[in-house]
Amino acid sequence: MKDFFSKLTFGFIMAQLFPGAVAILSIGFLYYTLFGGPQPDSMLLVWKDTIERWGTAPTVAQLFLGGLCIGAGMVIHGIDWSIIGYYETGHTYKDPNQKRSIFNSFWHKRPLWIQVLLGPVKIVGESILLLTHAKDIRDATVPENVVKLDKDLFPHFEFLQEFYLYNAQFFSHTAYALVACITAVLTFIVEHGATPRRLAFAVIVYLVAGVFFVLGRLQMQTLFSNEEKLVERSRWQGIARD
Repeated sequence: MKDFFSKLTFGFIMAQLFPGAVAILSIGFLYYTLFGGPQPDSMLLVWKDTIERWGTAPTVAQLFLGGLCIGAGMVIHGIDWSIIGYYETGHTYKDPNQKRSIFNSFWHKRPLWIQVLLGPVKIVGESILLLTHAKDIRDATVPENVVKLDKDLFPHFEFLQEFYLYNAQFFSHTAYALVACITAVLTFIVEHGATPRRLAFAVIVYLVAGVFFVLGRLQMQTLFSNEEKLVERSRWQGIARD
């Protein structure tokens, strides 16, 4: 039962539903800004009106909206995982002997503050890179370590998954959703003009997206590196048994 609630809370609500809701809310805000007709010249009121439309919608519409949020979260998850798969499988590195890993790219060798400042730009850039450079589906496939593990090490593998994977997905997926939020906010600023508060809000959302992006990659790096240690341990255990 404890595992069920853990997976429901962190694996579904935080890692999938919440980022999807942020993305759909941002798209709704963007649509309301562009096509909502007469609207208040206040970003706060437009956010409020967008949320109220959710809350006052018929039950069937709210159920559909909930499913839409889940679907958006799964789409973000698919894009994020495909990007990791591309760097782990299909990406061409300058050094042919370099280990294939998203964490060996030149980007992740930069200081963390630079990665935070350019994180949202990197999210967009990686998405474009995936679409334009991946030759086929196999180029974006993540090689799984679980198939290389000794069965005695499965409890360790499951611990790593539960402790790091859900956190990594929450941070990474929310960063993608916040990129949609940044787009919506900048569109509102273009439509209604810039004010110090609006610009400050845009900067805050941008920086939060960058922080979440880096935190997600840090969690994923911890997970991947420890999985590789388990694989190495499995290999030695296999040799010892032979």
